[in-house]
Amino acid sequence: MSSPEAAEPVRPTAGWSRRFTPAVFLLLSMTTFSGLLDGDLSLDVAAIRCLVAVVVATFGMQLLEAIVRSYTAEPEVDEPVVDVAAVVEEPPPGRRADDATEAA
Repeated sequence: MSSPEAAEPVRPTAGWSRRFTPAVFLLLSMTTFSGLLDGDLSLDVAAIRCLVAVVVATFGMQLLEAIVRSYTAEPEVDEPVVDVAAVVEEPPPGRRADDATEAA
């Protein structure tokens, strides 16, 4: 007993990548923050590395969202099959009045 709602494909909510981008940024920049806290990096180098991590996280998550949405696209609707026997053929055209005097 399957319901009609169960047949529909599950599509992820649009914009979910924007919610996960900060978490991905934090994961990518953990080494930068630890190097900055240990004194191994200057503030300028750490800022540039964080900027690169933000750009990579943003575009990477948008790309991932686009890939996921392309795999969960709406299924194509099959066109109904037309039964050839059920199609009513047109009758032959009637004779015109000026052809009525000629033999068939």
